[in-house]
Amino acid sequence: MERKFTNYRCQNRVGFITLCRSEKRNALNNEFVTQLSADFSNAIEDPDCKVIVLESEGTVFCGGADLQYLQNLQNNSFEENVADSDHLMQLFKKIYFSIYNSFTLIVCITNVYIIINYLYITDHKINKNR
Repeated sequence: MERKFTNYRCQNRVGFITLCRSEKRNALNNEFVTQLSADFSNAIEDPDCKVIVLESEGTVFCGGADLQYLQNLQNNSFEENVADSDHLMQLFKKIYFSIYNSFTLIVCITNVYIIINYLYITDHKINKNR
């Protein structure tokens, strides 16, 4: 799969998932979400990755849905749109449950906020095992 929307790399036990579509303000479309889902799976399954940092290129973390993608959906039949929505829902569920069921600390860095998921539980576990 050609990597054009996201990138995963692991350095010093930290996995970085980078949103790489700054020219479109990291707007989401089907391919983008597919790559993002694959990157989360890869990071969570990577034995060298103990922390995942979700970051973005550009000045906008994520602009929401890709407007061109939404406009193209207008040409689809009802059944095609239902199938597309179902596919995206399954990808987002996969991402959500991968994160929810993981013991990996996940940090999301945006231009305004740093959101830390399960820091207290994970930090306690890390300190306990030292």
